[in-house]
Amino acid sequence: MLVLIFHNNNANNSYRKLTKVEMSWIDKMLERNFIGKNILREQVENSLVKMKDLDSCISLKFKITKNRIKKVPFRVRVPVEMTVFRDDFAPLSFLLHVIDGHVDELEIYTADGTKVNFDFDFEKSECIVKNNGDGSR
Repeated sequence: MLVLIFHNNNANNSYRKLTKVEMSWIDKMLERNFIGKNILREQVENSLVKMKDLDSCISLKFKITKNRIKKVPFRVRVPVEMTVFRDDFAPLSFLLHVIDGHVDELEIYTADGTKVNFDFDFEKSECIVKNNGDGSR
């Protein structure tokens, strides 16, 4: 059993590598095949993130560290989204934002607007992943 508990240990809020927990969310979102998936993965793997905890929403802002990285061919701002259904809590929504062909933000919020709580077993939770980026530029 893997219980993923998210903590904001980055008090100075500087850019840092994704944690194993955060990467597990991205991995789940990128499980299915879709246009641009591999480019998104490369961008994420070559990024640092900065977290903003806004009570009802958490934002991981991406900063790509690799020069000359390929752009994703999406016309939509949110090519991938995931809903995680949890026992005893409102569902969590994960939206992966892309701006100008580059991964920009992972936005996480609860369906009922309450404070985001990650104290649950992610691997045993039902996840629905929706790919919106199948239309290329």
